[in-house]
Amino acid sequence: MDSVYQMAWISSFDFFKFLDRTDQIVIVKTVTLQLMILTNSFFSYCNNSSTCIFPDGSYFVWLDTMFDVIRNCNEIHLDRGEYALLKILLLCNPNWDKLSRSAFQLLSSTQQNYTNLLMDYCMRNHGASEGPARMATLLQLKNTIIHKVFK
Repeated sequence: MDSVYQMAWISSFDFFKFLDRTDQIVIVKTVTLQLMILTNSFFSYCNNSSTCIFPDGSYFVWLDTMFDVIRNCNEIHLDRGEYALLKILLLCNPNWDKLSRSAFQLLSSTQQNYTNLLMDYCMRNHGASEGPARMATLLQLKNTIIHKVFK
């Protein structure tokens, strides 16, 4: 059922609707696992669990990939706003090999807009001295998730 919700969430973005079908398929195939890792890790973190748990109470003990992300969420005290913006940044990543040039341009522009939003959010919530470091930490978490999927 998670994939159905993910597809509905992905399809809700205007920029996604402007992509041709081939690019949409590339994006969905590429980001589905990344989104699942972040979503389930954040849910586990919010429920004070160091194991990957799901809303129905089931859990996996063998998902080592998730443990690092859950631990990272806990260490940095990831909040809901940061989580939401990280999900969007994973979705609008233009760095996939099989994207068309027009998709690359659209996603680059969209990613820049959401990156700016995340930076504003960090500055507003952590101040001018801590905001940039917080932004770097969040981008590192995003890169960790991407790396775990392609390992």
